Amino acid sequence: MNTLYPIYLKLLKKHCLVIGGGTIAFRKVEALLASEADVTVISPDLCPSLRELVDQGICKYISRKYRRGDLNGSFLVIAATNDPDANRQIWEEANDLNLLVNIVDVPDVCNFYVPSVVRNGDLAIAISTNGKAPYLAKRIRQRLEQDQFSHKISEKIFSIDKKRNELKSSYPNDIQKREAEIKKFINNLMEEWD
Repeated sequence: MNTLYPIYLKLLKKHCLVIGGGTIAFRKVEALLASEADVTVISPDLCPSLRELVDQGICKYISRKYRRGDLNGSFLVIAATNDPDANRQIWEEANDLNLLVNIVDVPDVCNFYVPSVVRNGDLAIAISTNGKAPYLAKRIRQRLEQDQFSHKISEKIFSIDKKRNELKSSYPNDIQKREAEIKKFINNLMEEWD
């Protein structure tokens, strides 16, 4: 049974903390930066790609191991360490502070999972296996990225948004009419792809 609540978070200027300095941490930092989050990395060492981001001033860096209290002021925490004791402490502190926390590759101590995401313009499709098969989610993402259907949809999002704005102007006080017209417009677009 799927008990996860799918959600897209607005992380613009939200303080996000990544603990760990390897290639997995780098991928997590990259994704957070793409969401315009304010990212800090805590790790005694950094992989070359992460070092480059820090050197460019794109994210903040604390050169040491995690300490209790480091999570204060964070909105979201990702631990990408290979230290089970540190991961457990991070999980406990994050829970005490009611923070969103993901301990990479340890689904039992996460209150959210990072899905595999297909992106094409404004289209974003998140794929989750409830933390049970992340590699499968990655392969599904790769398959969808090759699928021309997602490319066709992303091309139409602009025209749908334009139509919605036109309908808001044409029917400013008639929500039901706007909804009916936009549904008809989208159904016509979908029929073109069949």
